[in-house]
Amino acid sequence: MLKVWNYISGKGNMVVSSRDILAVLASVIGFFHAVLLVFFWIFDIYHMVAANVISIIVYWVCYRAAKKE
Repeated sequence: MLKVWNYISGKGNMVVSSRDILAVLASVIGFFHAVLLVFFWIFDIYHMVAANVISIIVYWVCYRAAKKE
């Protein structure tokens, strides 16, 4: 448990930056929206398909901005 706390608090050997966390969150949420896009496409809910396309683009831009040095 001490190793986990050191990792979270930044005292350990490996430190995760807020940009890394944002990049992971953007990719996970973007993937979730891609799954929703397929679901809505199958059930012919095209206005939600359009909304999810926009969401995926926004999360892709967020991911690219987080990975940019």
